[in-house]
Amino acid sequence: MKSSVKSARKIVVENREFHWKADWEWIHDKDLRIIKFRAWLGEGRGTTLKVNLTGDPLFQGELFIRPKNVAALIKYALGHKWNPDDNVTCF
Repeated sequence: MKSSVKSARKIVVENREFHWKADWEWIHDKDLRIIKFRAWLGEGRGTTLKVNLTGDPLFQGELFIRPKNVAALIKYALGHKWNPDDNVTCF
C-alpha cells in the first residue's frame, strides 16, 4: 500500500524523503470533517504515520494540508518517538 498510493506527494524533512497523502472524510452523524493524513518513508518501508485532523464544517474548505503543515506534523511525530524505520504497521 505504501509506495503504490496514487497521488501521494513527496517532501523532504530532516534530510529524509517522505511520501504523504491526505484525504477528506465526512462523518454525517456528527456533522464533522476529518482529514486523514498519512506519511511514510520514500523507500516504501517502515512505519506509517497516521493522523486524523478535524475541522468545523462552518469553515468549508478552510481546513487543508499545506507542505509546511506536513513538515510540522512529521517533525512533531519524530520528536515524540515516531521511528519511521521501525517495521510496525502505524504510529
